[in-house]
Amino acid sequence: MIGFELKARGSYGFKQSRSAWTEGSLIALKAVALADNFANKTQQTARNGTLTQIEEQFKKIADARFGTICSYSLDFTLFLEGDIKLKYFFDSSKNSSQIQSEFLNALRGQTAKLGDQVVIYMAQVIEDFVTTVFDKTDEEELILHINVDL
Repeated sequence: MIGFELKARGSYGFKQSRSAWTEGSLIALKAVALADNFANKTQQTARNGTLTQIEEQFKKIADARFGTICSYSLDFTLFLEGDIKLKYFFDSSKNSSQIQSEFLNALRGQTAKLGDQVVIYMAQVIEDFVTTVFDKTDEEELILHINVDL
Protein backbone atom coordinates (compact mmCIF):
# COMPACT_ATOMS: atom_id res chain seq x y z
CA MET A 1 0.00 0.00 0.00
CA ILE A 2 1.26 3.47 -0.80
CA GLY A 3 -0.06 5.39 2.14
CA PHE A 4 -1.70 4.45 5.39
CA GLU A 5 -5.08 3.82 6.97
CA LEU A 6 -6.36 4.64 10.44
CA LYS A 7 -9.51 2.99 11.78
CA ALA A 8 -10.73 4.30 15.11
CA ARG A 9 -13.39 3.20 17.54
CA GLY A 10 -14.03 4.52 20.99
CA SER A 11 -16.38 5.26 23.83
CA TYR A 12 -19.93 6.34 23.07
CA GLY A 13 -19.91 4.68 19.68
CA PHE A 14 -17.16 6.84 18.21
CA LYS A 15 -16.00 5.45 14.84
CA GLN A 16 -13.84 6.99 12.19
CA SER A 17 -11.69 5.87 9.28
CA ARG A 18 -9.03 7.97 7.57
CA SER A 19 -6.45 7.18 4.93
CA ALA A 20 -4.00 9.11 2.79
CA TRP A 21 -0.72 8.94 0.94
CA THR A 22 2.50 9.33 2.92
CA GLU A 23 5.87 10.99 2.73
CA GLY A 24 6.95 7.90 0.79
CA SER A 25 5.15 9.46 -2.15
CA LEU A 26 7.29 12.59 -1.73
CA ILE A 27 10.43 10.48 -1.53
CA ALA A 28 9.47 8.85 -4.84
CA LEU A 29 8.88 12.29 -6.38
CA LYS A 30 12.25 13.43 -5.07
CA ALA A 31 13.97 10.40 -6.61
CA VAL A 32 12.30 11.11 -9.94
CA ALA A 33 13.30 14.76 -9.69
CA LEU A 34 16.92 13.76 -9.06
CA ALA A 35 17.04 11.29 -11.92
CA ASP A 36 14.85 13.27 -14.31
CA ASN A 37 17.16 15.96 -15.56
CA PHE A 38 20.82 15.83 -14.58
CA ALA A 39 21.62 18.05 -17.56
CA ASN A 40 19.63 20.95 -16.14
CA LYS A 41 20.92 21.40 -12.60
CA THR A 42 18.92 24.62 -12.04
CA GLN A 43 15.62 22.88 -12.73
CA GLN A 44 16.67 19.88 -10.61
CA THR A 45 17.66 22.12 -7.68
CA ALA A 46 14.35 23.99 -7.86
CA ARG A 47 12.35 20.74 -7.77
CA ASN A 48 14.35 19.40 -4.84
CA GLY A 49 13.96 22.69 -2.99
CA THR A 50 10.20 22.68 -3.49
CA LEU A 51 9.87 19.09 -2.26
CA THR A 52 12.07 19.86 0.74
CA GLN A 53 9.87 22.85 1.58
CA ILE A 54 6.76 20.64 1.39
CA GLU A 55 8.37 18.09 3.72
CA GLU A 56 9.34 20.86 6.16
CA GLN A 57 5.77 22.18 6.21
CA PHE A 58 4.40 18.71 6.96
CA LYS A 59 6.84 18.50 9.90
CA LYS A 60 5.68 21.87 11.26
CA ILE A 61 2.03 20.88 10.97
CA ALA A 62 2.66 17.50 12.61
CA ASP A 63 4.55 19.09 15.50
CA ALA A 64 1.78 21.64 16.06
CA ARG A 65 -0.98 19.02 15.90
CA PHE A 66 0.94 16.73 18.26
CA GLY A 67 1.31 19.58 20.76
CA THR A 68 -2.41 20.31 20.52
CA ILE A 69 -3.55 16.77 21.28
CA CYS A 70 -1.23 16.67 24.27
CA SER A 71 -2.80 19.79 25.72
CA TYR A 72 -6.39 18.54 26.06
CA SER A 73 -7.48 18.43 29.69
CA LEU A 74 -9.35 15.17 29.40
CA ASP A 75 -8.67 11.78 30.93
CA PHE A 76 -8.75 9.04 28.32
CA THR A 77 -6.81 5.95 27.31
CA LEU A 78 -5.45 5.63 23.80
CA PHE A 79 -4.66 2.22 22.34
CA LEU A 80 -2.67 2.22 19.10
CA GLU A 81 -3.00 -1.15 17.41
CA GLY A 82 -1.89 -2.78 14.19
CA ASP A 83 1.54 -1.70 12.97
CA ILE A 84 2.00 0.45 16.09
CA LYS A 85 1.24 -1.16 19.44
CA LEU A 86 0.99 1.29 22.29
CA LYS A 87 -1.18 2.16 25.27
CA TYR A 88 -1.07 5.68 26.64
CA PHE A 89 -3.22 7.33 29.29
CA PHE A 90 -3.83 11.04 28.77
CA ASP A 91 -3.94 12.26 32.37
CA SER A 92 -5.55 15.67 32.82
CA SER A 93 -3.61 16.24 36.04
CA LYS A 94 -0.34 16.38 34.06
CA ASN A 95 0.77 19.45 32.16
CA SER A 96 0.90 19.33 28.38
CA SER A 97 4.72 19.30 28.26
CA GLN A 98 4.86 16.19 30.41
CA ILE A 99 2.20 14.42 28.34
CA GLN A 100 3.96 15.41 25.12
CA SER A 101 7.29 14.11 26.40
CA GLU A 102 5.87 10.80 27.66
CA PHE A 103 3.76 10.16 24.57
CA LEU A 104 6.60 11.07 22.20
CA ASN A 105 9.01 8.78 24.05
CA ALA A 106 6.47 5.95 23.88
CA LEU A 107 6.09 6.48 20.12
CA ARG A 108 9.86 6.59 19.62
CA GLY A 109 10.12 3.17 21.24
CA GLN A 110 8.14 1.59 18.41
CA THR A 111 9.80 -0.36 15.63
CA ALA A 112 7.44 1.07 13.00
CA LYS A 113 7.89 4.81 12.70
CA LEU A 114 5.07 7.29 12.23
CA GLY A 115 5.63 9.82 9.49
CA ASP A 116 4.38 13.37 9.66
CA GLN A 117 1.27 12.62 7.60
CA VAL A 118 0.28 9.78 9.92
CA VAL A 119 0.77 12.04 12.97
CA ILE A 120 -1.38 14.76 11.38
CA TYR A 121 -4.21 12.34 10.63
CA MET A 122 -3.93 10.59 14.00
CA ALA A 123 -4.12 13.96 15.73
CA GLN A 124 -7.30 14.75 13.80
CA VAL A 125 -8.87 11.45 14.89
CA ILE A 126 -7.97 12.18 18.52
CA GLU A 127 -9.30 15.74 18.23
CA ASP A 128 -12.58 14.46 16.74
CA PHE A 129 -12.87 11.90 19.56
CA VAL A 130 -12.24 14.52 22.25
CA THR A 131 -14.76 16.88 20.63
CA THR A 132 -17.35 14.08 20.54
CA VAL A 133 -16.96 12.87 24.14
CA PHE A 134 -15.67 15.85 26.15
CA ASP A 135 -19.03 16.51 27.83
CA LYS A 136 -19.73 12.84 28.58
CA THR A 137 -16.94 12.20 31.04
CA ASP A 138 -19.13 11.38 34.05
CA GLU A 139 -20.57 8.13 32.77
CA GLU A 140 -17.77 5.81 31.70
CA GLU A 141 -14.03 5.59 31.24
CA LEU A 142 -13.05 7.13 27.91
CA ILE A 143 -11.17 4.80 25.59
CA LEU A 144 -10.00 5.31 22.03
CA HIS A 145 -8.59 2.53 19.85
CA ILE A 146 -6.81 3.46 16.62
CA ASN A 147 -5.72 0.68 14.29
CA VAL A 148 -2.71 1.90 12.30
CA ASP A 149 -2.03 0.22 8.97
CA LEU A 150 1.19 1.60 7.48
